[in-house]
Amino acid sequence: LTFLGILGLALLLGGYVAWQAAAVNTAPPLQVLHPDDGQLLSDPRARIAGVTIPEATVTVNDQDAAVDSEGRFELELDVPRGTTVITIVAKRRRGSETRMVRRVIYDTEIMDPEAMLNTLLLPTSTSPTSEVFTTTTISE
Repeated sequence: LTFLGILGLALLLGGYVAWQAAAVNTAPPLQVLHPDDGQLLSDPRARIAGVTIPEATVTVNDQDAAVDSEGRFELELDVPRGTTVITIVAKRRRGSETRMVRRVIYDTEIMDPEAMLNTLLLPTSTSPTSEVFTTTTISE
């Protein structure tokens, strides 16, 4: 081999090593498909779903989410009433990570007292018998 051949081979090998090092140290891609940021929930469970690379590990609020062979993940998370911050982290084995945050809001609609009273007093059956309800109003 000539000097130029050895130099070319060394440059090629060095470029490959640099490319691999950059790939290992680059944070994994992360796309969160569900939920949308600020999403209102009708029940106290949030479905978190997204896509990353198959080699990544994913956590949702420090809970492990399984990643399939195509990089998809999904997890259900219990949320309390009010606003909950959900942090999704995709991490490579060597430590580089991508982090995304979503906020969800769970709140049930609270009925006003008159609507609640009407709901409780209305008959639920449609039978031909008549039902009579009496209510007493207490004034102060």
